[in-house]
Amino acid sequence: MPADSRTARTAPPAMTPVPAEAGEGWFGAAGRMLARDPSIRSPTWSVVTYATAVAGSFWLLALGNALVAAAAVELALARLFALSPVWRLLLLALLAAVTSLPWFASFLMPDLYAGLLVLAALLLACGWSRLRPDERVAVAVLYVAALTFHTSQLLLGILLTPLSALMPGTWSERRWRLLRLGLPATIAVALLVTLGWLGYGEPTLTPRSPPFLLARVWEDGPARAYLARSCPEAGWAICAQLGRLAPTAQEF
Repeated sequence: MPADSRTARTAPPAMTPVPAEAGEGWFGAAGRMLARDPSIRSPTWSVVTYATAVAGSFWLLALGNALVAAAAVELALARLFALSPVWRLLLLALLAAVTSLPWFASFLMPDLYAGLLVLAALLLACGWSRLRPDERVAVAVLYVAALTFHTSQLLLGILLTPLSALMPGTWSERRWRLLRLGLPATIAVALLVTLGWLGYGEPTLTPRSPPFLLARVWEDGPARAYLARSCPEAGWAICAQLGRLAPTAQEF
């Protein structure tokens, strides 16, 4: 076998150079994600995970998630249902013991905040008069944050806004519900667009968003069948790569 062939077979693959601004460990991983990765999560969730990485451990994010979830559930039980402290403590213990709440609180993903978003919406729509001023601010901040943590949660919040007007009440009560849910949704959209523009030069809700939907329809078949019919006549860049695309959504 020629020497150059043996060298080509045994030579290690070229390594992608590490950006100079990124360090080692979690800090470096988070820095590279924010600086270069073409498939980040939402800008706000990326900043939250980056902050916990800089602080030294992603366990801080799990701890923060657990505290936020416990506070939101406690506030809902106290203000919406007026339960006594003993009953609130028992229900919190039950949620921790037999539901998936602790599991989702330990995720490095924003899934937990889909449920907390609905809880915050109920507090804003139905429990506003029972909340103290500081509690109103805290629930509103939680609601805006949850709206920005995932695109599907933003869509959920936008849907909840008109639904709140269908709840029983006077015209004035319905109007205030629309305002209390609609204003945070507007702020969330403006925040995401601004962060996309400042961070990536794209005034968009989803800067460098990972192609989850495309990957899913590719694995399930519709995208694969459509591209098989349309390529290569369509002239798309992906037509030349169809044979290289991974078969499953996760690999894609």
